[in-house]
Amino acid sequence: IVRFAWVRRDIVQLYSGLGLGIALAHYHNNGYTSWAANLAHDITLIGISVGRKFFGYCDLGFGTRGIVSAGIGWRFNKK
Repeated sequence: IVRFAWVRRDIVQLYSGLGLGIALAHYHNNGYTSWAANLAHDITLIGISVGRKFFGYCDLGFGTRGIVSAGIGWRFNKK
Protein backbone atom coordinates (compact mmCIF):
# COMPACT_ATOMS: atom_id res chain seq x y z
CA ILE A 1 0.00 0.00 0.00
CA VAL A 2 1.23 3.46 -0.90
CA ARG A 3 -0.43 6.44 0.75
CA PHE A 4 0.17 10.17 0.26
CA ALA A 5 -1.14 12.56 2.94
CA TRP A 6 -2.40 15.80 1.39
CA VAL A 7 -3.22 17.39 4.74
CA ARG A 8 -1.84 16.25 8.10
CA ARG A 9 -3.14 18.20 11.09
CA ASP A 10 -3.41 17.43 14.79
CA ILE A 11 -6.01 14.64 14.51
CA VAL A 12 -7.15 14.90 10.85
CA GLN A 13 -5.51 13.52 7.72
CA LEU A 14 -6.65 13.79 4.09
CA TYR A 15 -4.97 11.27 1.81
CA SER A 16 -4.91 9.35 -1.48
CA GLY A 17 -3.44 5.93 -2.11
CA LEU A 18 -2.87 2.77 -4.13
CA GLY A 19 -3.02 -0.83 -2.97
CA LEU A 20 -2.13 -4.14 -4.61
CA GLY A 21 -2.36 -7.66 -3.23
CA ILE A 22 -3.96 -11.10 -3.46
CA ALA A 23 -7.60 -11.93 -2.69
CA LEU A 24 -8.32 -15.51 -1.65
CA ALA A 25 -11.78 -16.97 -2.32
CA HIS A 26 -13.26 -20.18 -0.90
CA TYR A 27 -16.04 -21.78 -2.98
CA HIS A 28 -18.61 -24.50 -2.20
CA ASN A 29 -20.44 -25.90 -5.23
CA ASN A 30 -22.39 -29.19 -5.44
CA GLY A 31 -20.40 -30.79 -2.63
CA TYR A 32 -17.02 -29.65 -4.01
CA THR A 33 -14.78 -27.18 -2.26
CA SER A 34 -12.16 -25.09 -4.04
CA TRP A 35 -9.91 -22.09 -3.49
CA ALA A 36 -8.97 -19.34 -5.93
CA ALA A 37 -6.39 -16.57 -5.74
CA ASN A 38 -7.05 -13.35 -7.65
CA LEU A 39 -5.30 -10.02 -8.01
CA ALA A 40 -6.71 -7.44 -5.59
CA HIS A 41 -6.29 -3.74 -6.33
CA ASP A 42 -7.60 -0.54 -4.83
CA ILE A 43 -7.27 3.15 -5.68
CA THR A 44 -8.25 5.69 -3.01
CA LEU A 45 -9.04 9.01 -4.67
CA ILE A 46 -9.56 10.79 -1.36
CA GLY A 47 -9.83 9.61 2.21
CA ILE A 48 -10.16 11.17 5.63
CA SER A 49 -8.86 9.82 8.92
CA VAL A 50 -9.80 11.39 12.27
CA GLY A 51 -8.07 10.51 15.54
CA ARG A 52 -4.65 9.72 16.98
CA LYS A 53 -4.19 6.21 18.39
CA PHE A 54 -7.87 5.32 17.99
CA PHE A 55 -9.21 6.63 14.66
CA GLY A 56 -12.06 6.47 12.21
CA TYR A 57 -11.71 6.68 8.45
CA CYS A 58 -13.72 6.97 5.26
CA ASP A 59 -12.32 6.43 1.73
CA LEU A 60 -13.74 7.22 -1.70
CA GLY A 61 -12.25 5.30 -4.61
CA PHE A 62 -12.62 2.07 -6.57
CA GLY A 63 -11.25 -1.43 -6.70
CA THR A 64 -11.59 -4.61 -4.66
CA ARG A 65 -12.92 -2.78 -1.57
CA GLY A 66 -15.67 -1.02 -3.55
CA ILE A 67 -16.50 2.67 -3.97
CA VAL A 68 -16.86 3.76 -0.32
CA SER A 69 -14.99 2.16 2.55
CA ALA A 70 -15.23 3.17 6.22
CA GLY A 71 -14.10 1.80 9.53
CA ILE A 72 -12.22 2.25 12.78
CA GLY A 73 -8.68 1.35 13.73
CA TRP A 74 -5.88 1.51 16.30
CA ARG A 75 -2.39 2.86 15.54
CA PHE A 76 0.32 1.05 17.50
CA ASN A 77 3.16 3.36 16.43
CA LYS A 78 1.68 6.74 17.45
CA LYS A 79 2.86 8.35 20.66
